[in-house]
Amino acid sequence: MLWPVVKPPKSSLYWLDEVHKNFYLLMFQGEEVADCFPAEFRTVLDASAKTNTYFVNVYLEYNQLSGAHKASFQQIYDQQIKIVPLYSDARIALLKPKVNAPGSTEHKELWKACKKLGGYLYSTTLGLKCFSDSLVEKFDDVELSDMHEHYQEFKRLNTPICSFCGLSSMTAEVLIEPEDGADLPEEKQRRASYDHYLPKAHYPFLAVDFNNLIPCCDTCNEDFKEEKDALTDDDDERSLSFVPYSKEQVQLRATYLKRMGDFYKMRVGILATGCDIEKKGKTWNRIFKVQGRVNHLLDESFTEEWLAPLLADVEQVEDAKLKLQREADRLDAKKTTRKEVYYKALSFSHLAGSDDEVVEDLLLAVKDIYEPRRNAL
Repeated sequence: MLWPVVKPPKSSLYWLDEVHKNFYLLMFQGEEVADCFPAEFRTVLDASAKTNTYFVNVYLEYNQLSGAHKASFQQIYDQQIKIVPLYSDARIALLKPKVNAPGSTEHKELWKACKKLGGYLYSTTLGLKCFSDSLVEKFDDVELSDMHEHYQEFKRLNTPICSFCGLSSMTAEVLIEPEDGADLPEEKQRRASYDHYLPKAHYPFLAVDFNNLIPCCDTCNEDFKEEKDALTDDDDERSLSFVPYSKEQVQLRATYLKRMGDFYKMRVGILATGCDIEKKGKTWNRIFKVQGRVNHLLDESFTEEWLAPLLADVEQVEDAKLKLQREADRLDAKKTTRKEVYYKALSFSHLAGSDDEVVEDLLLAVKDIYEPRRNAL
């Protein structure tokens, strides 16, 4: 992430996550399915047949497994709900259900049931009236926000700009449907645009865990992230990744490169440090493709739209450097609140410290932009 973000302190989602995880723990202990829920949540199961059915399906599929297969499934569950160490240690093998290998499909139906349950809890149960009523019953003296209020509080505490790319505003509320389609009008709900950082298709036990839900823009979420896994690369090798809601940040640098003879281009890339932060930055770029998106923007906008208005009336190199640094400092204070400003600040600061001949080239480029206009007057 480009800058740290913080979580709102309370939400109805947090209790649903607790119910979801405790269901598995009680199931593992051999409890009857009816005894795997707090009393307040049973009103949800009574009112929402699908929610009840998805929980029961998981329970039934689990209890069809052999003892050894139950134990291996529990190991997957334990690893997922304690996932944080895997972000920073690629030596830890990622445990996966056996669903496709010939002769090793013991988890196949159970895994399908887990994915349906997690998806439905997030997309539908969370917004049902029976669930909000159960919250009142359990927390009658505590005000828990719904997801709309939670999203507004998130934006108040943080920034309206996507912290994964810095190029676009976070998405407004969107219409989402249950994993298997909506049968009733109330099942189609408008929901704050949180995205599952680790895809719920691969990490169903984190489907309603807000530590795994990240607000981002449409472009990051829909056009690039999709179902990419931050913990395994495209070759299914383990990879390092930033932990959502931590203070870890990708380290970028701007450079002004000479290409094609005397033609210069501004470029932004991941700072080469050889450390884990660089590796996590590469995962960030693999998932969100930010480096390519930024450099495409620089090709289109840097000289004429960003640089030229700033240096239009500057003739001396030292004056240009001072102006570039002042503007970089001003923008740095606004980089989380306005689109593209993060990269403007980074680029201008780099240019302010560049060799004189580089800045001379900038001033000539700006002059070439404005000279025809002046001559026309």
